[in-house]
Amino acid sequence: MASTNLAYINEAVGKAVEKQIADPTPFVDTANAHRRIAGIKVYDGAVVERATETHRQALRAYQADEAAIKQKLETAGVSYLTVVPTTSWDAITKAAGLFRFEPNEHSAVRADTALLDQVVDDAKDAMENHAAIAGLIGAAAGVAVGIFLTHYLAHWFMIWTVIDCVILAIVVGGLVGGIVNSMNFDGETQRPDVAKKFEYELLKRRMPKDPDARAKALWPNLVEPTGMSVSMKIELPEAPEDAQTNLLKAHEAKFKLTTYVVGGAIRLIDDPIRAFLDTRKGAYDKMKADAHAERERRRIERESGWDPIVVTRHGSATAIIVQYGDFPIEQEVVDRVMNSKQLIF
Repeated sequence: MASTNLAYINEAVGKAVEKQIADPTPFVDTANAHRRIAGIKVYDGAVVERATETHRQALRAYQADEAAIKQKLETAGVSYLTVVPTTSWDAITKAAGLFRFEPNEHSAVRADTALLDQVVDDAKDAMENHAAIAGLIGAAAGVAVGIFLTHYLAHWFMIWTVIDCVILAIVVGGLVGGIVNSMNFDGETQRPDVAKKFEYELLKRRMPKDPDARAKALWPNLVEPTGMSVSMKIELPEAPEDAQTNLLKAHEAKFKLTTYVVGGAIRLIDDPIRAFLDTRKGAYDKMKADAHAERERRRIERESGWDPIVVTRHGSATAIIVQYGDFPIEQEVVDRVMNSKQLIF
């Protein structure tokens, strides 16, 4: 495919703007020109006239902005190759598949977390499936042991073989699946070290090696995301000396600069997998905190019958002076003692 130089774009833009100012009608959306009045479709030419004038005014506003930005650049001593309408430039660069960045002073840009979000969900599913598969393998091993034992113990009747196999499959499968599940989860909470390992392996497999494919995975919309993102440092091809001089002038004049580049020219200084996992640190810490809270809840629940009770005695009377937490003695026990010879003896 032949490349297009910027001089051609400059010429094409000038002609297009003058042409549309002279006659904007073909470039105006006339979908709203038809109205329903008394149930009848009616063409309203005034709608088209207003839309035509609005379009013409937008083109003239662009001409004013074009003249203003040229003046600002020339005043700052910054050379330029062409000036085009922003909407046109965005459409051209998107169609060409160029990535748009606004790197900070550390050459860092924001990467999309869509890949990471999918990996996090899939990693949790994989951890759950890991335990399920282990349980199935354990059940199969139980069946094999059952068949061996029934034959070894001379239980040749099919009913004994089936019963032994079912029992061993349930016991061994449940035991193995439970052990693996407890290795992956603390209660219902993922163990952070295991979750990190699963997420790392999935990211490693899914992160493309090809620079262009990797760029599309990190910036699927060709732009830096405005929502959740991960900061990554990039390095772009070195500019010639005259371009560097122009960039310095633009920077000193405090112009806001945006960079467009093909995916294959983007070199990542930061390891994207490590950058993704670093953003997960808060989630891993939360997993630890949730697991600790769950263990504490279970401990309190388990030890609720151990809450201290402090009494003082005088002769045949005992006064309960302190008790906190749930009362650990069931009402049935109290009633049984109170209605027996043990009340006083």
